[in-house]
Amino acid sequence: AWNPVSRLYQSADSLYNLPNASRRTDSMAMDGFQKVTLRLTGLERSVERDSLLFQCFYKRGVLLEVYGGYEQATHSYLQALSYAPDERRRLKMVVLAGAGYYNQNNFDSANYFLLKAEESPRRELGTEDEVRLFNTLGVLYYDNGNYLQAKNYFSQALGSIHRHDPQDQFNSLSV
Repeated sequence: AWNPVSRLYQSADSLYNLPNASRRTDSMAMDGFQKVTLRLTGLERSVERDSLLFQCFYKRGVLLEVYGGYEQATHSYLQALSYAPDERRRLKMVVLAGAGYYNQNNFDSANYFLLKAEESPRRELGTEDEVRLFNTLGVLYYDNGNYLQAKNYFSQALGSIHRHDPQDQFNSLSV
């Protein structure tokens, strides 16, 4: 049962990782990830099964988000969250779900997930996720008129960028 599912995943993953991906190849990758999840869902839990489910839901969420499917992407990140193998990846899914809720104008849910991620130890968040967390919180507070708190979060995002790569002018400008 694993060989066909594993091959299907590898095929979808190779499309996901194409250097010159297109809407067509991304769509094929999403379909492949969806097929893998459908085949694995009924199987008994195992490290291999849960790892593949995590990867499929996460990567499908990324692709959905790229094309503006924020509701589906958020749902996919939440599914990935239930299969995340460690705290670092769980937190990544919490941040992505929070940002997804923000993109859907669901500010209460965005706030819940983002503040939940903020409570975690910093060492569990990668730089990119830490910047996304603080930047999204900054935008969320700015949109709600709390400019002082927004400035605080934007400063934390900028501090994270400078702490990890002082020469990163591109990301510094995006905060």
